[in-house]
Amino acid sequence: EEHEGFSINEETRKFNARAIEFARLHGFQVVDYYAAVADSEGFLPDELARDAIHPNASGNARLAEAFRAAMK
Repeated sequence: EEHEGFSINEETRKFNARAIEFARLHGFQVVDYYAAVADSEGFLPDELARDAIHPNASGNARLAEAFRAAMK
């Protein structure tokens, strides 16, 4: 079912921004996995996905790299 004016990608971006801001305000460290794998339109690209929502080995490698970078 479609809802006029609703974009799951836009809602995900807004939620992600709120979560990052919450973490910053409370001194938590955040790994931005969304930014690590989302394409410019906010989707998980086919080359990083094993299905519509789960990363494949290449996607998981990007997630792992984002985690390593955040832990430095």
